[in-house]
Amino acid sequence: MKKSILLLIVISLSLFSCEQKKTFTEPNDLGKEVFSLIKDVNSKSFEEYKKQVISFEEIKSLVNDANVPISESFRNDLKSVTSEKYEEVIFKDYNRTKTEGLDYGIDWSKITYRDFTYELQEVDGGKGLIGRMYFQSQDDKTYSIKCEAFFDGKGYRIIRIFGIQPKENANE
Repeated sequence: MKKSILLLIVISLSLFSCEQKKTFTEPNDLGKEVFSLIKDVNSKSFEEYKKQVISFEEIKSLVNDANVPISESFRNDLKSVTSEKYEEVIFKDYNRTKTEGLDYGIDWSKITYRDFTYELQEVDGGKGLIGRMYFQSQDDKTYSIKCEAFFDGKGYRIIRIFGIQPKENANE
């Protein structure tokens, strides 16, 4: 009986660890992940999209991990975020990306990766980055989309992807 329970726990932990989102030790690797996230965004359901960014449960787990390098005030701020509010933000980002793509006439299935730029941030003891992934549309116009990532002590985790801009306005 004890072996069965132990085996069940090991299998459960293995399955849970497979569900973890990717962690990127090098910030430049985030650009290609952002590209894969938005490529074909019109054919992805919200549930599929949501699986590619850090989940509310993962944020809560990180916040409760004393080894994650963030200040107590930032940790408390994150603890006050509800699952409903986080879901609302991610849903708005998802819809905004699709709507802005339509506004600019972007065919997501035909975009090509161009570049990724970023700025490392340190706010209230927490580390992260704000980046812009540049891509080219089917009509040879270059756009960027903003991303935010959180450093969990081991690597960067994507939190948000939002805000498409034509290249001439991309640094605003």
